[in-house]
Amino acid sequence: MAKKDIRGKYLKHYASVLPLEKTKRGLSIVIPAYAEADDLPQTLDILETLESAEQCRVVVVVNHGPDAPKEAKESNDRVWDELQRRSGEHRYDLQSLDCRGKGEFLTSAKIGVGLARKIGMDSALAAYEGPEELGLIACLDADCLVSDNYISELLNWTKTQPEQGTVNIPYEHRLPEDPEHRLAIITYELFLRYYVGGLKAYANPYAHHSMGSAFATRHRTYCGVRGMVKRRAAEDFYFLDKVSKFAPIGTLLNARVYPSARISERVIFGTGRTMLKAQQGDPLAVFYDLRTFSLMSQFRQLLKTAKDKEITELGAKLGIDWDAYLVSRGWHKAKKGLFNVKNGVRTPRASFDHWFDGLESLKLAHFIRDQLFPPLSAEEVLPGFAKLLGEEPDCKSLEAWLLWARKAIP
Repeated sequence: MAKKDIRGKYLKHYASVLPLEKTKRGLSIVIPAYAEADDLPQTLDILETLESAEQCRVVVVVNHGPDAPKEAKESNDRVWDELQRRSGEHRYDLQSLDCRGKGEFLTSAKIGVGLARKIGMDSALAAYEGPEELGLIACLDADCLVSDNYISELLNWTKTQPEQGTVNIPYEHRLPEDPEHRLAIITYELFLRYYVGGLKAYANPYAHHSMGSAFATRHRTYCGVRGMVKRRAAEDFYFLDKVSKFAPIGTLLNARVYPSARISERVIFGTGRTMLKAQQGDPLAVFYDLRTFSLMSQFRQLLKTAKDKEITELGAKLGIDWDAYLVSRGWHKAKKGLFNVKNGVRTPRASFDHWFDGLESLKLAHFIRDQLFPPLSAEEVLPGFAKLLGEEPDCKSLEAWLLWARKAIP
């Protein structure tokens, strides 16, 4: 299919577009804003100071559904007024989209951050009139700060990494002063890096971060996977799971995104929800046993090489029912299209890695945790994890472990 056809087909059949002024600026930064009157102004001011800010567009999607709390609606009204006041004041091109209880934010069954990101990204895509190879959409959140070179590094990436379709920007949560909140966010970020690092240690092809405020994707890649996922939460995980099958995901090593560590009730996963659960006294022993990753790798390889008998034998040895798990995941139906058969021998097609993706990896980790290896604390797993990566850091606290992990698994 011709390149222009992918974009045209996507916009015609799958996009949720609101009108924006046309632009030739290649980089659009999309920011969903829900009750962000206190935080968004600082983020907009930071972007104004960045290198190459004049070369990008910032699209703020002010959003809430009809059932949003009164306080959130009032905050959104203040945000909207602020955005209109700021129009034309910035080096970058500031655009705003009004999704305050109207359009899909009135009628959709999937009102939330995923829909807000999608409308912003689709609208930015539709308004772009420059060269396709320079078209890039970055996702940021309204409470994030970024490094001075955030924009310039993204612009450079579009020109120097043509084989990559998406790029993750390393993130580092801003640590709060309150000791309990500080411990909660340190533990949460360590868990995220631990999981990605465990996958990477055993060459899982889906070993990448999934932080909604810290990635950017090319227009062609975005259209090729039919855009952002409409989900109330975990939209970043599902979207990056899709794009990793379309084109490689890179890492922008020299830039940083600094998300806040605030408490939130709006989503059911992620940073804000983790902070809320910690405040409510949920335990912080959330880490997979380190043996989980080697067992996941072993199981995945047995599936890929069609070793049905060995899978059953492994389950019997461990005392878990692999067959029941595979039935629950739809494996027996899916595998018919995942292998070539010649002279009675099955060999995996490329589609095997598309089926056994990031979601299947996560489901398998949960199954092993629930059936075999109960979760452990950070202190119990991190020394062995570091050795797995070939390191033995002298970390005396979880905060020291976090500083190490930020370098080891950026």
